[in-house]
Amino acid sequence: KQVNQFPHGGPIWSLALTADGSRLATGGADGRIKLWNVADGALFGEIAAHTQEVLALAFTKQGNKLASGSRDRHAMIWDVATQ
Repeated sequence: KQVNQFPHGGPIWSLALTADGSRLATGGADGRIKLWNVADGALFGEIAAHTQEVLALAFTKQGNKLASGSRDRHAMIWDVATQ
């Protein structure tokens, strides 16, 4: 399956993979975080996270929380267990 070449409308600035390798988070120039299922490439969640580029992402070991940092000078923690 081919995934949208520019899912963020521009460059992807950051990414993170869960410890079990099942989910991927991407952070883009659009300030959004997108959540992907690695097995089939399906987008299953999106977070309107920041007002500028998402420059850093990291999942907790359990994969239920995601930290993000942005050029907007904010760091956030997201509950992605329900995504």
